[in-house]
Amino acid sequence: MSWFLQQRKKSISRAIRAQRQRRRRLVIESLETRRVFASGIVDIQLAPFSPPGTALALMGDGSNNDVSISQALNVGEYLIQGKNGTLLRLNGAGATLPSITVNGISQAIFVALGNGNDVFNFLGAANAQPSSIPTELTIINNDGSNMNSLTDVLINGVLFVAKNPASSGYNELNIIRSTVIGSTIVDNVGVGGDTKTVIDTSWLQGSNGSPAFILNNGVGADIINVRGNSQFGLGPFPNATPVVSINNGDGGSQTTFTGVSAVAGLGTTTIYGQLDISNGLNLPGFIDLVTFDGTNVLGKVNISNGDGNASTGLTNSTLGSHLVLAPNNTPVLGGPLSIRNKAGFDDLTITGSTLPWGLLVDNSVGGANTNWGSSTQITQSFIGTGPYGPRVGSAGQAAIVSGDNGRDLLNVIGSTFGGRLELQLFAGNNEVNVSNNSVLGGFYLVSLGGNDKILIDKSRILVDLYVRLGNGADEFYVRNVDVAKDLPSPLLGSIDVSGELGVDRTNFGSLVPLAFELLVA
Repeated sequence: MSWFLQQRKKSISRAIRAQRQRRRRLVIESLETRRVFASGIVDIQLAPFSPPGTALALMGDGSNNDVSISQALNVGEYLIQGKNGTLLRLNGAGATLPSITVNGISQAIFVALGNGNDVFNFLGAANAQPSSIPTELTIINNDGSNMNSLTDVLINGVLFVAKNPASSGYNELNIIRSTVIGSTIVDNVGVGGDTKTVIDTSWLQGSNGSPAFILNNGVGADIINVRGNSQFGLGPFPNATPVVSINNGDGGSQTTFTGVSAVAGLGTTTIYGQLDISNGLNLPGFIDLVTFDGTNVLGKVNISNGDGNASTGLTNSTLGSHLVLAPNNTPVLGGPLSIRNKAGFDDLTITGSTLPWGLLVDNSVGGANTNWGSSTQITQSFIGTGPYGPRVGSAGQAAIVSGDNGRDLLNVIGSTFGGRLELQLFAGNNEVNVSNNSVLGGFYLVSLGGNDKILIDKSRILVDLYVRLGNGADEFYVRNVDVAKDLPSPLLGSIDVSGELGVDRTNFGSLVPLAFELLVA
């Protein structure tokens, strides 16, 4: 039994180190599932071989093993079954059997099926209730294709799933209608391989002060699918670490959170604290995709993408929903959505969603002002409109969006900003459209060389309007706007618009007659 605990301790330490130090290597392999007819022997080991306090281990022999386990009618009693030709043996001796029932299990359960294309299923109890695991469940994967599923399971401690550091291959984990009382830690790093992780209608609780879910993936294509109104954490308690941390190595990745509502609670997918997502480098033709649909995150959300194309989408979601201030006048849990992208084309779409503390988007992290460009579209959403105001910058910014030296496009449609919308778009033929009854606390735009187009149509800017369009043939138009009501008052606010060098066009000349070289009504 001590060997089981030592292996688990070493693996958890590796997972935590991998969360802090991400390895980045190139990948071309595509995601796929590999199933092969199983055949082999799994040794069922009990330690210390007699109750009380018996632990259970399932040890494979390096063949293609397929085994399932479920709780029988009695507490601590489990039915273990070999599938597709896999046979079982008890404590390394005796006859091999297709199924074995063990009892008196009151400690951890450990699964290590060895090399090969292995399948492991932990299923619900015989009485249609969840199978209860007394303390921890540990699963160690080795070389080959590994598919692990937990369905209708209650884990009364930590769930730990790890890939052997020297192994490679495809790893899949499904957590369905299950509850984990302690932390869930998944370490798929190894030496690379594609992964798929599905969390469906489950509750990964963690505990006060410890994360609910940590996922570390190595080099390869990664899919993370959270759905079915799953829950992460126990409630809005301060946490020194993120409640959910997802770290994908190099290679394209897809991370999705899906629920049915933007309101926190059991009725939708909810994260009761901070969410961190980090994606590594990917090749042209691949993409790092992060989406939220009907999801609520109480804490701040940090998304970091390495070189390569990246796309983030929000629909009917609230990120940073916890609206409580600490004594030092900072949010307790809530905070802005922060997206930091390195070189590559970057896309952000926000539809019907709320970011109470604001939005920060940096599409040129590390000064990577390449010519990729970006696209940002915000529709029917509320940015930085929480009761304590936005907390993005130091000058009342509700949103800060920076581009690169390519063409940066930003559309704001029917949305409300509880502070200034600040755009830093660098060079490129940039385009900004604010339309359809949008309301901005302020509008700040600095663009470098390029032919830029700016349109404010049927929208309001409350406090200040500041525009610098840089060198180039620029256009700045205001349409369907009552200048006296919809633009900053000369007495209470400010308007400062300049097309700078180049032949520029505007219909705004009556308010700023010296700002443009050529004024066209």
